[in-house]
Amino acid sequence: MQTLGRPRSRQNRPPRRQSPLKALLLSAGMGFAALAGVGIVGDRISAANDAVKGSTPAPSRTAHPGPGGWGDRPLQALSRAAADRPVVSPSPGPGETRALLAGLREIDPALDHRRSISRARESCRDLVDGMGRREVADRTRRRFGGTAGVGLRQAGLILAVIEDTFCPS
Repeated sequence: MQTLGRPRSRQNRPPRRQSPLKALLLSAGMGFAALAGVGIVGDRISAANDAVKGSTPAPSRTAHPGPGGWGDRPLQALSRAAADRPVVSPSPGPGETRALLAGLREIDPALDHRRSISRARESCRDLVDGMGRREVADRTRRRFGGTAGVGLRQAGLILAVIEDTFCPS
C-alpha cells in the first residue's frame, strides 16, 4: 500500500514507452550521421587519391622496367636518344580529325568511327619513334584489322592518310 508523501520506487513503475515518432527521429538522425560520416571519409580518400595521381609521373613506353621491354620491341633495341625523350603522340585538330576520318572512310567505310583516331595516333607514334615502315604497316594492320578486313596494302593506305593529315614524319 502506498502512503501519502512517499514517491513510488523506480522498481515498481511500469516501463516507460517511447513514442514511435521519437524512435523514428532518433533512427533517422543516426542514419544521417552515419551517411555523413561515410561521405566525409569518401571525400578524404578521393582527395588523397587525386594527390597521389597528381604527384605520380605518367608511365612511358620507353621507360618500362620489365625485362622484356614494352610491346613487341625489347628495351635494348631502343636507341639511347629514344629511351631518354618522353613519348609525345601528335594529336589531330578538329579539321585534321575530319580529314582523317574522311580518308579512312574512302579506304573502307567500316573505319569511319572515333576509335580509329586513337589507333591512328598510335600508328603515328610508331612512325615518329623511327620504327621501320614495314613494321609500322604490320602493326597498323593489326590495330585496324578488328573493325575491317585490313590487309598490308590497306594498312599502307591508312599510313598515307595519317601522314597526310596530322603526323609529321
